Amino acid sequence: MPKLLRLVVLCVAWMCLLLDSAAHADLAPDPGWRRISYSFSIENTQAYGDYVFLAYPCSSSNGRPMFTVAVVTGAPVTVGSRGGMPRIYAVPKAEYEKSKESIAGDDVRTAAIKAIPGVLESSFRVQPMHGVGEDQPIDGAHDVLKVVKCDKTGLEVAPSKVRYHTLKGKTVELAYGSGGQRPSPAQALAKGTSPDSSAAASAPPAPTAPPNALDASPAPSNPPSSAVPTPSAIPTPAASTTGRGCGGCMMGGSEPGAGAVIFLASFACLLRRRGSRRWLDRVRG
Repeated sequence: MPKLLRLVVLCVAWMCLLLDSAAHADLAPDPGWRRISYSFSIENTQAYGDYVFLAYPCSSSNGRPMFTVAVVTGAPVTVGSRGGMPRIYAVPKAEYEKSKESIAGDDVRTAAIKAIPGVLESSFRVQPMHGVGEDQPIDGAHDVLKVVKCDKTGLEVAPSKVRYHTLKGKTVELAYGSGGQRPSPAQALAKGTSPDSSAAASAPPAPTAPPNALDASPAPSNPPSSAVPTPSAIPTPAASTTGRGCGGCMMGGSEPGAGAVIFLASFACLLRRRGSRRWLDRVRG
């Protein structure tokens, strides 16, 4: 294989490696925003004991997107910044036991869930909140959802309240508005500093990442976690990679992407120098 062709092959292979690293990288929030933790739960799944509630896609990943199914039990379910916008499903217990192997792992497809006999699909999606303004001392948010209806005719899930956890360790609970609007962090901070802030709810158990191994066994304490709130009044900032590392600062993009550009530029200069040397050799010869 000619030397030039070998260099081209190596260049392409290196580019693929860099792009793969960029795709799997942990993303930083936009300037002016700070990342917070997010979790959700359903407060009344015990009232529907014949069903197993699932959330999909739902993972705690902040890097590589994963198409994971989370079983909703009594513990809060954590959703990472790359964990998706989970939809809630209800599956008859007997059918779930027969089908759980087909929806295990981190590369599940929607069709596999919908193929379960008797599955019910909610029309709502969880709206994770992963960032707040840098001037807002909020550390995390937890949505509490409620099953409004779950029978053979359909599944309805709605947001009930949100709990904001502050950097000082306080938890402030606010009810969702009638239109399904999530109260803002500013409202929580205002309530947290008011005289009646002692009425704020106590913090729920520490959120746990949704298991890859689907386990429908009941969990202690808080109600199941996985229902679908409606869009919040506070937009979740889109993840950005600007200004990350030396290459990112220079190129205005992700460090792996900037590194790829720099590598290609160096490679082009190398080829140009090789060509110039050959021309000089011919002139001298």
